[in-house]
Amino acid sequence: MHFSGVLENLTFWPQLAVWFAILVVVSIIIAKACDYFEGAADFLGRHLPPGVKGATVNAAGSSMPELLSAVALLFFVQSYDSLGAGIALTAGSAVFNTVFIPLCVVIAIMGTFRLGAIGWAARKSEIEISKTSLIRDGIALISAEIVLITLLSQKVLTWVDGAILVAIYIPYVAYMWWQSRGHRNENVDEENQRHTTSSAWGVLAVSVAVLVVACYALAESVIGTAQLFDVNDFVTAIFLGAAASSVPDTILSIKDARKGKEDDAISNAVGSNTFDICIALGLPLLAYSLINGPVEMPSHEGIQTLRIGLVLITLTVFAIFLIPKRIKLWHAFVLAGLYAGWVFFALNAEFAWI
Repeated sequence: MHFSGVLENLTFWPQLAVWFAILVVVSIIIAKACDYFEGAADFLGRHLPPGVKGATVNAAGSSMPELLSAVALLFFVQSYDSLGAGIALTAGSAVFNTVFIPLCVVIAIMGTFRLGAIGWAARKSEIEISKTSLIRDGIALISAEIVLITLLSQKVLTWVDGAILVAIYIPYVAYMWWQSRGHRNENVDEENQRHTTSSAWGVLAVSVAVLVVACYALAESVIGTAQLFDVNDFVTAIFLGAAASSVPDTILSIKDARKGKEDDAISNAVGSNTFDICIALGLPLLAYSLINGPVEMPSHEGIQTLRIGLVLITLTVFAIFLIPKRIKLWHAFVLAGLYAGWVFFALNAEFAWI
């Protein structure tokens, strides 16, 4: 299933329309498949403590697109810079989750746009979130990002680097387990009542199969649009690929926000980023390096841009949420400006380099 060869006979605008149509369809399929995956995984992990369940089952469900897309880019999609695209997709997804999803959450909690008429219907003037889980997830994420940017400074990545990324996720899960020790989750919601153990495993298997195909198509579209615009794979991966793979996280957080679960909505966006960096990037890198040997790091300036922007944006967002006692609507505008600045910074560095 190589879309690039089929589309080469088309002119620019038809090719662009087809690639964007593929991205939209793939995003919808990924969101739906992740929904089924999370329902089945939620049943199988129903007795796990909430902290451990969130860091493993929930994170795996919402971050499965990043993991499978990185696998597709490294192993199956033929590209000169597949490693750079894989890094850009997972790290770009972390930026998207950290900035854009909290932006959507604040808007979803504060009010709603009226679809039938132009206007804004206010629901809340401010929200208050728990700082404890945000600090815990923030420390884990920033630690993972520091390790990642240190590894990206090397000229070659080996299986050891992949193993380091995977290994630093273990203390995070262990700490969450220690925090919630002695707790046994006995709550079985309506979704869980629809499953048995065998049916849950079946749904899980089918969901993963659908996600494999969808994420391969996503990886192809990332490379195809880059070739169409004659830019590095890094550019389309860090924006288009990251946004498409983050659809499940966005939908899940907005749903939680609408249900009044403000803390869950924010922590889901932040907590899954640690999984993205450590597992979704580290595991494919570990497997690929063991099979094919060391991987040469991309030399383009986009990697340096990512190294600078990743930690700075994360620290800025945490400051926005931790310093004020309550979150207000203006925080959403600050986040929007931050993401716009990130887009300009990344594109400017890329095209200046070209």
